[in-house]
Amino acid sequence: ESQIASMEEFIDNVKIIINTLGYKVLEPVPHADEKTVYLYCKGSGANAKGFVSSGGFTVLKGSKVSDHMVSSFELRGRSYFNLRNKLVDDGIIVNDIFEKDYEFNAPSAASAVIHGRTSNGNIDWKNDSGISLKDINEWLDERTNSKVSLSIKLQKITELLGIGLTIYRIDF
Repeated sequence: ESQIASMEEFIDNVKIIINTLGYKVLEPVPHADEKTVYLYCKGSGANAKGFVSSGGFTVLKGSKVSDHMVSSFELRGRSYFNLRNKLVDDGIIVNDIFEKDYEFNAPSAASAVIHGRTSNGNIDWKNDSGISLKDINEWLDERTNSKVSLSIKLQKITELLGIGLTIYRIDF
């Protein structure tokens, strides 16, 4: 039993070091379930589906990215430009389609990769009624009068609307 505890402590330490270096090697990609609220990012040939997740925003397998990148993307959105190229090189995006779910660190990172240009994910990600993440956020701010994580805000709005939501993180 002490060896198991030592091994678990070792694994926890490895996770901390790897995550500190910016790698998500030992972190599972969040998966949607029947209660997940989906958001959509469309335009310029792109048609993506995803959801707010513990590490930021998860884009689902089968989502389509734009077939081109604007010329200014390499300069104005260098990190997203490099990320999109890395996802292609790693086989996560093949022929402009996500081959598996992928968790981005923020909605804007996801929308920039999808559109092939700099993008504000809070505006470009919308629910099936066309309401942007930004509008959902503002609506909830008016009603909650507190700064809580987006996942908690989405939970509150879905409770008000009578639909379910899977929560992956709670921040106060």
